[in-house]
Amino acid sequence: MEILEVDNKKPETRTGAFEKCVDVIKGAGKKVGTIPRSEATGPFAEEWCKIYPDIGKDVDEVDISQALSTVFAVKDETEL
Repeated sequence: MEILEVDNKKPETRTGAFEKCVDVIKGAGKKVGTIPRSEATGPFAEEWCKIYPDIGKDVDEVDISQALSTVFAVKDETEL
């Protein structure tokens, strides 16, 4: 696993990180987890929205909002 660093003062770091993300998505298969009701705004999201459509047509988007809700839900002692 690799952690991608992005410096908000250097937009080229976003571009490089997004390109790596696209490579990972292409190499991982045909499914991409999304949160359909979520609308991100700002320069970070705008730049991603410019890059994603190039690969978005080649992948199946899968709604992962319920799975994330379950993962982040408060757990009791047994579940922990």
